[in-house]
Amino acid sequence: MIYDDIIDIWMRKNINVPTIIRIDDFISSSNKSYMNLFNFCAKKDIKLDVATIPKSFMKNASRTSNDVKDFSSYINFHQHGFKHANNNKNGPFNEFPDTSSFLKIKREIALGKKILEENLGECFYPYYTPPWNRYNWKLISALDSIKFKVLSAGNIYKYKSLKSLKYFGTNVDFIL
Repeated sequence: MIYDDIIDIWMRKNINVPTIIRIDDFISSSNKSYMNLFNFCAKKDIKLDVATIPKSFMKNASRTSNDVKDFSSYINFHQHGFKHANNNKNGPFNEFPDTSSFLKIKREIALGKKILEENLGECFYPYYTPPWNRYNWKLISALDSIKFKVLSAGNIYKYKSLKSLKYFGTNVDFIL
């Protein structure tokens, strides 16, 4: 397996490999498991990228904002939908299906971004992961107009242009 060769080279040359962990569906730091993970990552110099649901985050925003300030050099928070709710009645789960209006998409994404920027400050990074990795041209256009920098999704890049957005594909590989 190609990973075995790469790992072997890293180990022989004693290369310190940067590690980034992404967590999806983050709501608040009231869950002790999150805080344990944050502390572990800080001690091990592991970067953590946290896909945050703005609508749910609002309920515990002030507490969570205070809890994560100490971890600003290890954690980046980014936006993961607005409510993470399925609005697709005839097909696979999708928060902003083709039937959603551009204005609704833009309004909800902008509100979510504002919530996260105001509460997370420098820990918030303007990139977006669509719930269930589903996106369309209206969502891309809304993200571009609100000045997001990155679209991160696990599905195959399907548009010739993402306007000003960069695409960051995601993949989960566990190496044991």
